[in-house]
Amino acid sequence: DFGNPADWEKLASHYLPAVVTVIVIFIIAIILAGVLSRLTTSALKRARLEETLAIFIGRMMRWGILLLALVVCMSKFGVDTTSIAALIAGIGFAIAMGFQGTLGNLAAGFMLMVFRPFKVGDAVKIDGELGKVAEIELFSTFIDTFDNRRIILANANVFGSKIENLTFHKTRRVDVNVGVSYEADLDETRRVLVEAVTRCPGRLDDPEPAVALLDMGAEYHCYCSDLTCTMPVGGKFGPSQRIVYEGV
Repeated sequence: DFGNPADWEKLASHYLPAVVTVIVIFIIAIILAGVLSRLTTSALKRARLEETLAIFIGRMMRWGILLLALVVCMSKFGVDTTSIAALIAGIGFAIAMGFQGTLGNLAAGFMLMVFRPFKVGDAVKIDGELGKVAEIELFSTFIDTFDNRRIILANANVFGSKIENLTFHKTRRVDVNVGVSYEADLDETRRVLVEAVTRCPGRLDDPEPAVALLDMGAEYHCYCSDLTCTMPVGGKFGPSQRIVYEGV
């Protein structure tokens, strides 16, 4: 009979301490989760981890602390937390099975942001697609091709395929194949090619440009002119190749 004040006093004395404890635990958990989430995100950013991944880890830590606090609070009211943990594990397993492909992309995105085989702005060739990296997200990587097309690749495909980073190093070697006839003088051909390569803009002095006989075909001798020049991200080899051909 809740109309009896004695019953209210008994109920309050039984549940009030647990209610107060739960409120205190939740307040502390909310504050602690927010502080640790911000500290973790800031620390990961200072460690030069990808910003998206740093924010994701910070948020996961926040929700993990709140979930733990919820389980502790429920135990204060006599709820069997063992069954709750088993239920959460079962739900998590079912979700993981249902979103197996999505979680695979998530895991691959995590690995890409940790190992960083490329970054935004790099010129790459991934899974047969050539272009500049526009965005790197947890589930997908976005590439803009040089003819201005947007390619969206699932991170699982990106991480599992061959990745060619064209702008990882500050310098690149440019190879130009020049075909000449059988009647051409070899020494004169070499001199012309060396002179043409030497006039290439942005060419490095070390290593020196090299001219070598590549092969001898049925109709012409083929020479390969190897020149090394400084290449910025997205740079083009066209001017260097044009100077070599004009020199010949």
